[in-house]
Amino acid sequence: MNPRNPKSIFLALLFGIFVLVSGCSSEPTLTPQQRQILQSRFFSGLSYKDIFQVAIEMLKDSGYQTTQADLEQGIIVASVRANTPLSFSTRFGRDSHQALRQGERMEALLNLKSVDADNVGVRLSLQLLPEYSLGVVSGEEVTDPKTYQRFFGHLQALIKKRIAQNAKR
Repeated sequence: MNPRNPKSIFLALLFGIFVLVSGCSSEPTLTPQQRQILQSRFFSGLSYKDIFQVAIEMLKDSGYQTTQADLEQGIIVASVRANTPLSFSTRFGRDSHQALRQGERMEALLNLKSVDADNVGVRLSLQLLPEYSLGVVSGEEVTDPKTYQRFFGHLQALIKKRIAQNAKR
């Protein structure tokens, strides 16, 4: 390959752009263990049923519409549209580059499980999805640690508030 040949220069430049673009556009893939650590927390102080109810109330207060809530299975599915005033992007402080755009919705899937008499495990999975789609819907998994920290921090604060209210009764 002759370095002064225009075709060689063009191919080298094209290869460099390809490497640069592919390196910038893809986020690192999380391992299953990293994903579990990011998405899971344990809570205590309230019953499983009360924590389930607090999670639903928190989502509702944040503009989410619950589409499925199954206490027995421990599943809550809720979503929020881009034009909802108290959407996840403002309520839980997602970074501005990850804020919901017109035509998108955020879907939250919570799995709750009673670990023992005093502890409830909560796992949250967040996906950005197109608001309207024809056919198969593919979403983008939210992997921003701050988003999950804020969500779980808010849930913990509401659980503590409920514990204090129960103590006054």
